[in-house]
Formats: sequence, C-alpha cells, structure tokens
Amino acid sequence: MHKTHKLLTLSRPTEFVSGVGKDQLSEILDAAHPRKSGAGKVIMREGARAAHLFLLKSGRARFYRLTRSGGEVLLSFLRPGDVFGLGTLLDHPARYIGTVETTGDSEYLVWEDIRIRRLAQKYPRLAQNALGIVLRYLAAHFDRLFDLVTCTAAERLARALLHLSKETGVVVPNGVEITATNEELGAQANVSPFTVSRSLNRWTRTGALHKSRGKVFIHSPEKLIDD
Repeated sequence: MHKTHKLLTLSRPTEFVSGVGKDQLSEILDAAHPRKSGAGKVIMREGARAAHLFLLKSGRARFYRLTRSGGEVLLSFLRPGDVFGLGTLLDHPARYIGTVETTGDSEYLVWEDIRIRRLAQKYPRLAQNALGIVLRYLAAHFDRLFDLVTCTAAERLARALLHLSKETGVVVPNGVEITATNEELGAQANVSPFTVSRSLNRWTRTGALHKSRGKVFIHSPEKLIDD
C-alpha cells in the first residue's frame, strides 16, 4: 500500500493505470520493482529486446534514437507518469525503438515482461490504456512531421516551446519555466541550434521570454504565436 500512496501523489496523472480500481492498482504496483538513479543513466536502450516496462515516478528523462554516425535525434522528453517499453505487452515482445536516459535524479517502476503481460490479460484496462498512449505518441510525431512540411522554422520552434510548457513546464511567478538546451529545442522543432539561439534572442527583445543556462522562461505565449 506504501507504493500505491506514492504513485497516487504524483504531480501529474498516470495514464497507464487510469480507470483501474484501488485493489487492482495495489496488485499491479506490488508486481513492480522500484528503482532510483541520477542523471545520465540509460534505463532502456534502442535495439534491446523489450524485457521490461517502465513508469517514471519522479525526475526527468529523454527519449532518443541514434543516427548511423552516432548522433542523437531527440524524440521526446519524458515526465512523471509516462510509461515506456510498451512492446513488453506483446506476446512476442518487439525490440525497444529508442533509448531512454535520465536527465536528473529520477525514480521509476520496473515490471518484468511476463508479469506485466499477465496483469494486462487479467485487467484489460491496462492494455486499452497502453493502446491510447501509443496512439497519442503517434499523433504527436505526425504533428511534428506535418509542422515540418507546413510551418516556418520560427513557427515550429514556437509550437515546440508551447508544447513543452504544457507538458513539462513549471509555473513560476513570471511565467512558465522550461528545462531544455538549444540543442534539445532544435531537435524538437527540427531546426538548427543557431536558429534556436537567434529566435530566442529575438523573442527576448520582444519580452515574450528570456533564457538562462539550460532553461527558458516564457512570459507572454501570445507573443510567440503572433511573431
């Protein structure tokens, strides 16, 4: 019951167990192993067999893929409540399609593939929730592809900033704080770090935001849209 209490007090909803009854939730959480790690810990690696399902309880992580030359392509940031490794729910688990690495002190839950599959069979709501999560991720990546074709670089960056402010932003007295480097913002918007720097400087002059090391503070979102 101790695990259940800690999960239910997450600052954000946990879609994977949405609609699951209290007793069922306790059983599901008891089947997981709690883990902690600092920044820079790879907890899921692209290409490896999907042997575990993960749920981020606290902290922050990034999900990326490697290019043939060894570079990284950021796919998304992960926040508390997000799950990854959903291929474990298949009877013949797929391989992980990307790598997840923590970017700060983090806590997460880990289920072995056999145990989580049995739970999903016992409680079909888990499988339904997993499908909803996959479709949401797919829609987000379709949106990025659509933006790449139809929007300017500045428009893509503005949309990326607004998306991050909604998904991972922290409300502060003068706006919303986002933790992201120019390289990470560029990967999210499909623009170069130079374009990110130039656009952020312009928006700083208009009062829309200001930037400090590894952080962006958005003051007037409407100025990003009207730019």
